[in-house]
Amino acid sequence: MRVFSWGDLTPVQFQKQFFEEKGTSLPAARLNKHPSRALLRHILQQVYNQAVIEPDRLNQYEPFSPEVYGETSYDLVCQMIDQIEITKDDVFVDLGSGVGQVVLQMAAATPCKICLGVEKAEVPSKYAEAMNNHFRKWMRWYGKKYGEYRLIKGDFLHDEHREKIITSTIVFVNNFAFGPHVDHQLKERFADLKDGARIVSSKSFCPLNFRITDRNLSGLRQNRQSRDELNFSRTAHAGAEIL
Repeated sequence: MRVFSWGDLTPVQFQKQFFEEKGTSLPAARLNKHPSRALLRHILQQVYNQAVIEPDRLNQYEPFSPEVYGETSYDLVCQMIDQIEITKDDVFVDLGSGVGQVVLQMAAATPCKICLGVEKAEVPSKYAEAMNNHFRKWMRWYGKKYGEYRLIKGDFLHDEHREKIITSTIVFVNNFAFGPHVDHQLKERFADLKDGARIVSSKSFCPLNFRITDRNLSGLRQNRQSRDELNFSRTAHAGAEIL
């Protein structure tokens, strides 16, 4: 039997050697594959717990602004994956990606060519850096593969990110607290999406006279917590009215 030290092997090499020495081929055969949903849930929870050390800081936002923070559940992303056909040619973008958990889940659970996330707020962006580091570490440890992804700090409404949006084939936006100004600018960009691009949102986009108030913001929060629903749209042709 050959003897290895931790310093000589990567976690994946160690696991592979361990299972081979034990004469167990099934676990070794599972290496370098996408994780199961149960394992990915566990990994992402580990990553979140280690990266987001002060979760309460995520709620320090300007009241009634588009920066109101809201996380999308693991199960809701699974629902999105189940309801839309995703291929290796798809480009996924999360507009307002928070700490990046949706992007990480999509990268590990789907064959997307690349998954992108753009987040403006300082605190979630900082935590997204830690999420990235811990995610790569744990995925290596479990010997699981994931697709290319990028977590970007920036305002998705700025022109520098316009190309990322209009060249995407799947756009995800957790817009439950967005007002008419942000909605309108997003609709302008959605009109330039490729034919057949899919838009997934947490609610239908606001009418132009919608205003966030203390009363309806509270209602939106309760609605977001009690309903596991997503809105799906597909572009019909270039320049079409979306949603």
